[in-house]
Amino acid sequence: MRPVKLKLSGLQSYREAQEIDFRTLTETGLFGIFGPTGSGKSTILDAITLAMYGKVERAVNGTQGIMNQAEDTLYVSFSFELQSEKGVQHFRVERRFKRTGDVSISNTVSRFVAVTEEGEEVLADKLAEVNRAVEEMIGLKMDDFTRAVVLPQGKFAEFLSLKGAERRQMLQRLFHLEKYGDQLAIKLSRKVKENESARKALEAEQQGLGLASKEALEEAEHRLSESVLLAENARKQLEELTTAAEGMAKVREQMLERSKYRQLLDGLSQQEAHITELEKQLDLSSKAAVLIPILEELEKTQTESIKRQAAAEAAKVQLDQCEQAALECSKAEEQAARGLAEEEPKLLVRLEQLEQARELERETDAAKKLLAQLEQQRTAEEALYEQTRQAFVKEQDLHTRGQQRRKELQESLASCEVKAQERKEVLGAVSGKHKLDTAAERLNESRLLGQQADLKLNTAKEELEQTASEEVRLAEEQAQLAIQLREAQDALVLSGHQLDRDLEQLGELEERLRNELKENERRNLSARLAAELTDGVPCSVCGSVHHPNPQALVHEPGDAREEDLAQLRAISAELYELRLGLRQQLHELRGLLAQQDPGTADMDAVPAPQAEAAPAAEIAAAELAAAAPEAVVRGYAARTRTYREAADHFAASLTALRTEAAQQETRAATARQRKWLAQAAYDACISQQAEAAARIELHTAEYEAIRADWAREWPGIAPEEAIERYELLQERDAAAEEIKLRLDKSVSFLEAKASAMNELQQQLASIDKRRAQLEAEWQGKKELLTERETRLRHLVQEERAEFLLEAAAARLSAIREAAKSAKAALVAAELKKQEAMKQAVMSRQAADSVQEQLAVVSEKYDTELGRSPFTEDREVRSAYMLPETVQKTEAAVQEFRERERELTLRLKDLEHKLQGAMLTDEEWLTMSEQLRVAKAQDEEAMRVKARAERDLEDITRRHTRWMELEEGRSELTQYGEQLSKLQSVFRGNTFVEYVAEEQLIQVSRDASARLRYLTKQRYALEVDSGGGFVIVDDANGGVKRPVSTLSGGETFLTSLSLALALSAQIQLRGQYPLQFFFLDEGFGTLDSELLDTVITSLEKLHNDQLAVGVISHVPELRARLARKLIVIPAEEAGSGSKVAIEQL
Repeated sequence: MRPVKLKLSGLQSYREAQEIDFRTLTETGLFGIFGPTGSGKSTILDAITLAMYGKVERAVNGTQGIMNQAEDTLYVSFSFELQSEKGVQHFRVERRFKRTGDVSISNTVSRFVAVTEEGEEVLADKLAEVNRAVEEMIGLKMDDFTRAVVLPQGKFAEFLSLKGAERRQMLQRLFHLEKYGDQLAIKLSRKVKENESARKALEAEQQGLGLASKEALEEAEHRLSESVLLAENARKQLEELTTAAEGMAKVREQMLERSKYRQLLDGLSQQEAHITELEKQLDLSSKAAVLIPILEELEKTQTESIKRQAAAEAAKVQLDQCEQAALECSKAEEQAARGLAEEEPKLLVRLEQLEQARELERETDAAKKLLAQLEQQRTAEEALYEQTRQAFVKEQDLHTRGQQRRKELQESLASCEVKAQERKEVLGAVSGKHKLDTAAERLNESRLLGQQADLKLNTAKEELEQTASEEVRLAEEQAQLAIQLREAQDALVLSGHQLDRDLEQLGELEERLRNELKENERRNLSARLAAELTDGVPCSVCGSVHHPNPQALVHEPGDAREEDLAQLRAISAELYELRLGLRQQLHELRGLLAQQDPGTADMDAVPAPQAEAAPAAEIAAAELAAAAPEAVVRGYAARTRTYREAADHFAASLTALRTEAAQQETRAATARQRKWLAQAAYDACISQQAEAAARIELHTAEYEAIRADWAREWPGIAPEEAIERYELLQERDAAAEEIKLRLDKSVSFLEAKASAMNELQQQLASIDKRRAQLEAEWQGKKELLTERETRLRHLVQEERAEFLLEAAAARLSAIREAAKSAKAALVAAELKKQEAMKQAVMSRQAADSVQEQLAVVSEKYDTELGRSPFTEDREVRSAYMLPETVQKTEAAVQEFRERERELTLRLKDLEHKLQGAMLTDEEWLTMSEQLRVAKAQDEEAMRVKARAERDLEDITRRHTRWMELEEGRSELTQYGEQLSKLQSVFRGNTFVEYVAEEQLIQVSRDASARLRYLTKQRYALEVDSGGGFVIVDDANGGVKRPVSTLSGGETFLTSLSLALALSAQIQLRGQYPLQFFFLDEGFGTLDSELLDTVITSLEKLHNDQLAVGVISHVPELRARLARKLIVIPAEEAGSGSKVAIEQL
């Protein structure tokens, strides 16, 4: 970073705008800033700091008291360059302040501008944004910048003589090593607590997963393999029986289908007569469809003929009307032409006369306006004369009063002077008051921070207590959920038991119905055999020829019983499916209950009230089974619907319970996390409270020390009186400055008034001359106006010529337009007559054409009607059917014929497929029973397999998570051991002291090399074992002695070397190289030889691309430097300090 230009005004002793060109000053690398004490040399450095960071380091609160007392605005602008690998970049920082109080100011403008070849670009224009942009751009905060730019000797001499621990603390502040001390320890402690909390969370989650080890996973896999083998065998047996049952079912289905088709074919034969009648109607409709278009065309032609005859008559009437209108328009046109020939010549003569009158009227109006303007000018000149005269009298009075006031101000100026001793005492007290207020503010801030720390601690404690209460509440919710799960489990177990009993009773009922069906079949067969028996003919079964008591035919509702049996089988299958679903729900519910309450008792136990209700259900089922078959089927169908509704209700309840369990688990995990965070926050608040107490104690001691210094230095002034006395001093100074300013203004005021009086006298003479000229001109214009008005009245009397001219022109235009309109109307009437004549001829031709077409269509219709079976129009319309009706009728006939053919073909096909095959009901029932048993076994095997798969999937899922948690727990354990080792390393302040000591050694090596050069290899600088500086006197055999034994000049050289080394280290922290700094030092302690050595050393810094500015009073130094900035002190009531550049 290299300075380019500085502009300032209104800062400290600088009132008017001053500009410093650093390019010229830094050409040779070393330049000086010279001027008397108090002239404003250090203010130049304050201006740079104020421009860059918006504050001055040595001012109270950064800005109080920095504005010149005679000014209300302050302006600074600093331009600089940054050099990097990308090249040189140019920037400018501008700030403007305004006064808000005696010593307080506020920022009004802040801008950070990038200057390029294309122009300027504003990068930031707000106070905070500009500060942030400057820090980001140069990479240095204000403290680092001031330490690198301004090097006061006293501070670094103090650093040289400090003890080891105090010096290390100072280095910690200079190089911001605090982050390696308490901040790092706090961060490390937080990390340890976070790691421990995370490890405990993983362990708790592992415990919540239950049995998820490798052994549990292997056992679940073994159970699954056994259940898979069992399921495969059951499925294989089921498939074999299903194949056989399908074959028998196919034969049975074909027999039933054959009977159904025979019935349908018998029904179709009953509709044959109706279909034949429809076919006859379709035939007549097709013949009527030929005549209908001709009949419609005939009716349409008759209607069109009537319409055309009417149109021809209307066209004839319209032609007569148009001929009458054309005759009337011809008469009107002749009358308008006669009127135009009579009036047009007279109107043209009158228009010419009125044109002359209008021109004369315009001249008269212009003369009136000119006369009025002259009258206004006469009035204005009279008013101006009177106004100028009054102004002259007023200026004369102000001149007299100004002379009297100047005498009064000169007399009161002497009473406002302030003595130098009084001013020094008051300014010192104000400075001490600012220090005292600053210390009090720091103390109050520390106390406020302490109160905030107490509040945070109480808040953290309350949060910790809330987390404990939340944990208790969650435990109660978990217990309540476990109760709900057990109640749902009991209901599921009871429903399962009832479902098992109903399935058992259904099996018994199905067997009873099957036996009854067999008995009915046997009776029917016996009755049909008995019906065929004849006395004397042997029986085909027993061979007997006597039949004394044959079996009578009994009509039993066999079809209904068969349907009842089929419905019972469907109900049984549905109940088996419901039982499987209930068992799956029960298994899932037991899993949830095991997670919520691992010590749950027997899962299959039924509560006493529900167990007591079981016998009643058995009695109701027994009564239902003893009823009629149809009632039994309806009863079990109703019970099946009840079971299905219960299953749906259980499924919804299970979903809700599953969701509630997951939500409880989430809330529990969140509560545990909150508890760990609350505990960590509570521990951190305790640490913050201790730190706040230490800061309060430190700032209290600092405040008391400043109070003691005040009592010693200003015993006669109370702190509360310092500001009042300073304000009184300012008021007296302000009054004196005001009086001086008013005296200066009075001189120019009196001169201005005298000049104004002379100018007003000259204006009065000039105005009087213009008044006479205007009077003569007004009289001449008045006479000319009278002559023109007389001529105008002769032509137009009292009326306006413009109005008369417009009326005559309007009359001429009206008669011309009337003639034109009459002629146009005549032309239009003739055209309309011709169009009407043409329309009448066309209408008559159209009517004749339609009449001819009517005769042709009528003849065609009569011919076609004679060929058809119809005799009149009514019969044709009656036989005609709409296309939609025809389409529907044809479709119905076609559907009937196709259905008839289809049923015939299907019956033949079924007879061919059966080929005489038969299937008895006993054979079918036996196969159904075997298939039912196989299905039950398959369902049981699949249920066992599904349960084994779910168990394996659940264990696998939990095992995967368990292994992830185990891996994470191992990593966190290892990380916790590492953090513990780091805590032992960073315990106390050992690491910070080590870093500070290493930094100190690095600085001392750099400073020692500079010191050897400055002392011609006589002295070197080292750090002893205690962290203090010692001087190595190589000229005296390498003897090491304390720095306190150095003379004043040697101390300055050592401090300068140390300052340059520290500045170089601070600069290394910036993003861009800092290519200049200022040395605000007095060189009076150096002899001429040492002074020459120091200046030569500083000049050589130019070879390292480093420019140095020296602030000093030494004459030899001023004579030595080639570039100098001279500060000219401000004069009393002058324009403030000024700067000028001198070059050799």
